[in-house]
Amino acid sequence: MATTTLKYGAYTHPLMPRVRIAAEPLLDDGGARIGTTEVWTIEGALIGTDQADLLAQIAALEAAYATVAADLILLAADGTTELRKLASASAVAGTQPTPIKYPGGEAPELATQRTYALNVKAGFLFAAADTFDARETTTFVVAQDGKTTRTVRGTLTTVQGVSADAEYTNVDPGTPPGYFRLSESKSVNAADNALEYEFVDREYFQPFPIGVLSGSAQRTDAVGPDGRATITIAGAFTGSGAAAAASAQKLTGAAVIREAVTAHAYTGEVSFAYEYASPAGGNAVELGEQIELSAAHTRIVARETLDGPPVLQTLGTVPARVVQSGHAVGRRSFPTFGPMAFAASNLVAPPVQRRIGPGPTQTDWRVEWRYEFAFPYTPPFPNPRTA
Repeated sequence: MATTTLKYGAYTHPLMPRVRIAAEPLLDDGGARIGTTEVWTIEGALIGTDQADLLAQIAALEAAYATVAADLILLAADGTTELRKLASASAVAGTQPTPIKYPGGEAPELATQRTYALNVKAGFLFAAADTFDARETTTFVVAQDGKTTRTVRGTLTTVQGVSADAEYTNVDPGTPPGYFRLSESKSVNAADNALEYEFVDREYFQPFPIGVLSGSAQRTDAVGPDGRATITIAGAFTGSGAAAAASAQKLTGAAVIREAVTAHAYTGEVSFAYEYASPAGGNAVELGEQIELSAAHTRIVARETLDGPPVLQTLGTVPARVVQSGHAVGRRSFPTFGPMAFAASNLVAPPVQRRIGPGPTQTDWRVEWRYEFAFPYTPPFPNPRTA
């Protein structure tokens, strides 16, 4: 997994160390502020396959930092984007590494690993500024997932007549490519001449698609009250590749419920919302069946007479009748028709079975059935189908 890397000149640290960057005022002999001193504190470890390999790594580290006036660069996981740079050519006397310290004294030291610490500092002059005191610390920490978090904390005091609150936007370091702003905060005193601030940015879980500068995409898997499982993918991207990246978020091989893309003309943002029938779980999402039974009975009619009351007459036995009807709905395909509750030999009409197409959404595959039976006696009442 590619991670943030640190380089000094031609040397690249084999393992990303912890980096803390502090900025303090650079003063002349009279105590006047003439610039900023930037100090990089580097704390890391070397791990070798054996002692010989470890000693070779130590020698390479010491040889690299024995050189002064080399650029110290913090590179993003892509290996080319500069997250921070201590440029030697811009410094008063170039970059100045301090001697390397080896603070570790536990058993593994010098066997297969070696911890180390050093500082690299450089002074930079500037013209007249709105602040007469400013101090800032930047920390880069790599988490166990290999992603880097950058934290910038600082304080400043402005010269008379300059708003400290107005300086907040000037001290914002911006979010590096491939990072997102996790949090930011500020505190300004009542006189509006002192500011404390913090910016925290974290590396994205995965690199942005080509041409995308910022944005996000979220996937949600859900099951509704009717048992229908859906997948929703929604988000927004900005950049020249935003439209292509939004299109690439579409699922293939899943039934589409809705796909919507909106291009914002003024902001350049492309937002999207896609909803699909989830391929997970069973196919059936709806089932219903009913059974009507009319018991066998003797047919009796009333015959009219010429001069008296009607006469009841028995004409014979009416057979029992059963009507079984139902429906089922599938998510991805037509479910099976309901089985007949009685033998086909008792049918008095051909079975009626119907399939209804799912329409544009491709999510409601409906079937219906109807069976009619007759019996010379009243049969047991069957239960409707429930599964």
